[in-house]
Amino acid sequence: GKFTARIDYIVDEVQLEMERTRRDIANISRQLVQLKEAGPTNQTISVGKGEQIDHSKYLYYLSYQIPKEIEALEKLGKLYQPSGRTPLLGGWALTPTGMLDITNAINRHHPGTIIECGSGTSTLWMAMAVRAAGSGHIYALEHDLDFANSTRELLIENDLSEYATVIHAPIVEHKVNDREIEWYDIRELRGVSRIDLLVVDGPPQALGELRGGVMSLLGDRLAEGAHIFADDVNRQSERQMVRAWLEDYPDLQLQKSSTPVQSHLLRSNMEKL
Repeated sequence: GKFTARIDYIVDEVQLEMERTRRDIANISRQLVQLKEAGPTNQTISVGKGEQIDHSKYLYYLSYQIPKEIEALEKLGKLYQPSGRTPLLGGWALTPTGMLDITNAINRHHPGTIIECGSGTSTLWMAMAVRAAGSGHIYALEHDLDFANSTRELLIENDLSEYATVIHAPIVEHKVNDREIEWYDIRELRGVSRIDLLVVDGPPQALGELRGGVMSLLGDRLAEGAHIFADDVNRQSERQMVRAWLEDYPDLQLQKSSTPVQSHLLRSNMEKL
């Protein structure tokens, strides 16, 4: 019935993603031929605007990670059986494996308050996990009003509005320890004093390298045992951000992650250095 229809939809979306991946692989193969002809001096390939990576590592990622992503997407569909539109994970959104790591954390640890930096299909899947867990609430910060409204519509279509609140939070300047920091407007989070799970997938890189501001503005609200998920750590700026967190907060510990583009950290008893 409805569940079968949803699985068919997910399969169709996976097939579209696989077609895009096949085109990527064909493009990479052409570049590999060019690299071979050019000799050993250039060992990188282009995989996006201004992005270059080692070709052997990228091919390994494609061959190893894509089956895991498909499996994770199927697991998410079977676990939560969405009833409305569910935009495809991956691309700008969290990967299916990253999303499964987060929903698994929700199911195991039953966080009371979840803060998401950015909103979209990830908000939807987390809301489904919160509903299945029977407790908790998501506050998703979104700088773009149209995108915030789109996420709200997705939640309504899937009967999930009671589990997640999308906050329109433009990027504003904050003064922290005599420093000016650009980050989301968090005035609507004044009543939130304890954060049990934090997902950092915004602000978007197009606005600048602003994501690190989350710890300056919300770090003191993280509960002991809080889980932090930082997306896009395949980018140098996000890797540096996570390294800075680990240096500044000695009780943050890296956890195992199912995807190389997302870091999972656990707070034990954090005290700022």
